[in-house]
Formats: sequence, C-alpha cells, structure tokens
Amino acid sequence: MQYLNKEAIQNLLKGRLTTLPKLHSGEGIFFTSKVGSIFTLDSFGKELIIYNIINDLFLKNTEDITQGTKVFFEINTESQSRLNDVFREYTNQSGDDELGFDKTDVYVKLYVKGGVHISRSQARRILSGLEKFNVVVMDYDKIPMIGQGLLMKYIVYSLINIQK
Repeated sequence: MQYLNKEAIQNLLKGRLTTLPKLHSGEGIFFTSKVGSIFTLDSFGKELIIYNIINDLFLKNTEDITQGTKVFFEINTESQSRLNDVFREYTNQSGDDELGFDKTDVYVKLYVKGGVHISRSQARRILSGLEKFNVVVMDYDKIPMIGQGLLMKYIVYSLINIQK
C-alpha cells in the first residue's frame, strides 16, 4: 500500500482490493481488520482505527506524515471471538454451493464530506466495486439523512445489478 488516503481506505474496507490479482485475493487486510480487538493503519497523515470491541471505526488526520504504512494489531487473549466465525459471517452468504468471500460492509459515514447530504458523486464512490459481492450491508450509523442523488443512484444500481 503506497499511501493511505480517504478513498483508498473506503475501498480497502470493502475487501477484495488488490493491485496484484494474480498473486493474491485482496482479502487479507479485510479479514485481519475483523479479527483483532483493535486494528490500525497509519500512513501519510491518515489513521484508520477499527475498534471491534465497540463495533466502530474512526478515521483521523495525524501530524506524522511519513512514507510507508504502520500497522497495529491487538487481540484480547480472553476474547471469545473465533476466526472461523469471522469467515462464516463474510463467506457463502448468497447460499449457493460455491464457497467464497461474497459479503461486505460499507460504512457510509466515511463518505460524508462536511455535512449530512450525500450526493451522486459520493454515491458512485460508495457503489464502486460492490458488484464483486452478493451481499452488501450498508451501515448508516451517524448519518441522519441522505440526499436524493444517493437514493436515485442506489435505485439505478439495484435495477442494473439485481439478479445478475
């Protein structure tokens, strides 16, 4: 990962993101971020903090703008969480016989810029890459209202991609 900007973070959290699809699936960071108690990526002035303990995530700017990516992973040794449970939650959700990573979560709060209105352009970023999944969970936590543009994009996207 060359640098961590907001759009890269948004896509990374969806999963199945890789620049080398012949070498790996792009699922490692996704699943690792779900397993730990706390998972942090810090790069080029952005820090993504995933607190699985409270089921929330945060994105903040940092003063340290160094090259590279620092990864922090913490797991509570007394945790009742099991790796197989995480895999089960995100694989084979469509009910077909083919096993695979087919579910993702989209944290809509990461797409909001300076307010509550979510536009068509923000909707395009939210929907980007979701065609790879059979089950998509849209998380609207801390989003009191969405714009008409987002709703219209969802409707059009659904009509195009449903039952593909």
